[in-house]
Amino acid sequence: YLLNHDFILLPVSVFKRRYEDSFDNESFFLRPDSGSKSFSGSTLTPDTYKSELGMLDSWGVIDDLVCISKVKPIEKEFRFWVVGDSISTCSFYKKNCSYDIKHEDPPSEITYLANKIAGLNRDYFPDTCFTLDLCLSDNKPYVVELNSLSASGVYLCDLNTLFEDLRINHLKELFGSF
Repeated sequence: YLLNHDFILLPVSVFKRRYEDSFDNESFFLRPDSGSKSFSGSTLTPDTYKSELGMLDSWGVIDDLVCISKVKPIEKEFRFWVVGDSISTCSFYKKNCSYDIKHEDPPSEITYLANKIAGLNRDYFPDTCFTLDLCLSDNKPYVVELNSLSASGVYLCDLNTLFEDLRINHLKELFGSF
């Protein structure tokens, strides 16, 4: 389900050292391999990679592991909030890799994938509640990333629904099913 399933994992310092020799000056997508969101994922081009990687030096993430993959087209991107084993709410927030926050219902194939992933084995998830970013790429749904609730923007999600679902989930965790 992962959009960037072809990723490799390297420390930033190794990627910097090997970029010009090993990656043929191609464009790449780079994101941290951590839920702490030390930086947002971005596309590095031959023209911008030195300045982008220089910023990572200044942020002190030179030894952090990063996921590196080929750039893929993203037509639309939606954020879903998973609470327990179901979807609480969602928000449209990107079109063609640019922020375009507005009310828009996700296509049925995106909603189907979100519900399928929310119901999967919990051993693969970062927490009982998290965000799930899904996109359409070449008209197919993919997972962009999973993130913690505290490191994710809320955009135009239904906050009342999210907070109520979080409250109920917390009570279930404390007291079991009721």
